[in-house]
Amino acid sequence: VILKPDRGLQARSDTASAEHMKQVRAGLSDEQARRLAAESEELERLSGTPNSAEAIAMLPQLKVKDLPAKPKHIATTVESLGSGNELLVNDVFTNGVNYLDLNFDLTGLPPDLWPYLAQYTDAVHKLGAAGMNYEQVSRRIASHTGGISCWPWFQTRAAGSDRPLYGMQFSIKALDDQVEPALEVVHALLFALDSSDRNRLRDVLIQDLAQCRTELIFGAGAPPSHAASGLTAGAYLANLVNGLPQLPLVTALTSRFDELATDLMRKIDAIRNVLLVRGRFIASFTGSERGAAAVRNALGRWIKEMRTEPIKASPTGFVPCSKPARSGLAAPIEIAHCAQVMPAPHFSHPDSILLSVGTHIVSMDYMINELRFKGNAYGASCRYDSLGSLMFLTTFRDPHVARTLKVFDKLTDYVRNVKWTQADIDRAIIGVAKGDERPIRPES
Repeated sequence: VILKPDRGLQARSDTASAEHMKQVRAGLSDEQARRLAAESEELERLSGTPNSAEAIAMLPQLKVKDLPAKPKHIATTVESLGSGNELLVNDVFTNGVNYLDLNFDLTGLPPDLWPYLAQYTDAVHKLGAAGMNYEQVSRRIASHTGGISCWPWFQTRAAGSDRPLYGMQFSIKALDDQVEPALEVVHALLFALDSSDRNRLRDVLIQDLAQCRTELIFGAGAPPSHAASGLTAGAYLANLVNGLPQLPLVTALTSRFDELATDLMRKIDAIRNVLLVRGRFIASFTGSERGAAAVRNALGRWIKEMRTEPIKASPTGFVPCSKPARSGLAAPIEIAHCAQVMPAPHFSHPDSILLSVGTHIVSMDYMINELRFKGNAYGASCRYDSLGSLMFLTTFRDPHVARTLKVFDKLTDYVRNVKWTQADIDRAIIGVAKGDERPIRPES
């Protein structure tokens, strides 16, 4: 739809406005008109005058000394479920809503299955299970839960970057009187996921292809994911599952569905079978004691249905890049998304705290100023992923690629020469700390 200005309509509007102003003026005396003009002039003068330093100092402002000396602590009981599985029960008031997270360790997933984790999560969200089609499963989810979600994630343990942690997470929430039937739905999706409905599977793949074309080509997430994929194994897997490699994979699955559907079903079932090994999952529950009891009973039964076999690491296919590289990704868009990614200290390194504060102030003072305000990019940031050991410079909807890359290159000189005040540092400390000082929510 192209909207063009209607010149005749604009002219009629201007005429009506002028006529209205004449009527207003006719209702005022000369003295009233002069007083109104003077008040308007004074209002404009005041609105253009900045507040004095003395006035600003009177406003209450948060200080670093106002931050808590210690991080918030959530009382958690760790219960053993047997077979190496644990249940974390978190003491947070939930007002009758129960939250359960199940995280399955993906260590040892066969290399050929990593790219299909996205298709497995789509099967959980969009296919049937335990003799029920998608519509029947959806009705049960809507009737008994506040939602069920499933996604893969790739990180490291807090103790060091040499300890990778890759998992498949299931999250569910349900009211007290719906916990048991909600757990039955989760059990059906975990143990009896049905990928054999070819017509439904074809529809899901067509939806995935449309989503890939929209998010991977027009979204801002693909460039940083692509750039990071040669730096760490976790970033490589995240890009494989959520990044540009999904576009040719889903395109092939869609265009050659009759040829590839059977193998895709086999891979989805194989991922499900990998998850259903004793010792692979840890559960975290927040809710009522009644809900906790139901979860204990259900998980105890589920473990008995799982297989017992050793969990061994296997190659992921990651090959680190040997030297810095630049690449351009062409797409039919009139603006760009730019990213520069570099290795950074891990969360366990003492400098990680300083880098968290530093990247925050760089993002506010340098990136946004140079790239958003001066360069007209829709957004810009400097972000530090401490558990991923990566630092990201990014822009979003950027009309000036070459200029942006020069701004990225000048970051080191800016940091070397800038004279930050203690007030600047304090504001950055408070800005970083707010992420850890949010109110405790049961779901998180």
